[in-house]
Amino acid sequence: MGCMNYIKRFVVTAVIFCSLLLGWVYLLGELMPEEPTTPLWQESLSQLHELYRITFRQSHNTLQQASQLSADSLPAIAVIMRVIAESERIHCRICQRAIESLGDNVSAPSTPDAEPQPTMQVIEQKLAQKERLNRETLPQAIGQALSDENRYIARMLTWYNANNNYHIRLLKASYGEDMELGAVSDGAKKDRTEAYYLCPTCGHIEIMELAPYCCPHCMTSRSEFMLFK
Repeated sequence: MGCMNYIKRFVVTAVIFCSLLLGWVYLLGELMPEEPTTPLWQESLSQLHELYRITFRQSHNTLQQASQLSADSLPAIAVIMRVIAESERIHCRICQRAIESLGDNVSAPSTPDAEPQPTMQVIEQKLAQKERLNRETLPQAIGQALSDENRYIARMLTWYNANNNYHIRLLKASYGEDMELGAVSDGAKKDRTEAYYLCPTCGHIEIMELAPYCCPHCMTSRSEFMLFK
């Protein structure tokens, strides 16, 4: 009789313990945040990695082109290229922070040296790259971040998008408002060198004489801006 009671108590204790264990596992699954390996996060990560690779290569090539333009005695366009290259480098950092916030890491892609090209061809190709970013890659990445309800990433990519638009305006202005290649002679461009401020947080560019008290995107103080001239 005593043995039967012992077995019953053991069985009841085991059932209670298993019930508590299963309840704890279920509750833990409900409370723990979703892992960044779900298909939803994977889509965001895939787009962000692609954007990071594009921007990394753009920054590298833009800096090379700035050096070439300086060697070709085109200082005005060289300054524009240098400030754009640094802005692109900051955009790389934005992409990296976004990727890391989703629990992943980045590795720098290969960056083969670009062949020297005529100035107008360089500008035309860079414009095409940036317009493709604004038309396809950035809207998809921002839309995915909003779909994921991740406004932190969406906000950083919106900074990137706005700055990329300004890069396009700078590049267009560098060879004439009428957009005809060669419409402004290289000699004329030498006398139009501007000075620019660059926000080190989000990559926003301002003409030095018109720079606001703080960055209109991320509110970084003007005292922290980087000067290019």
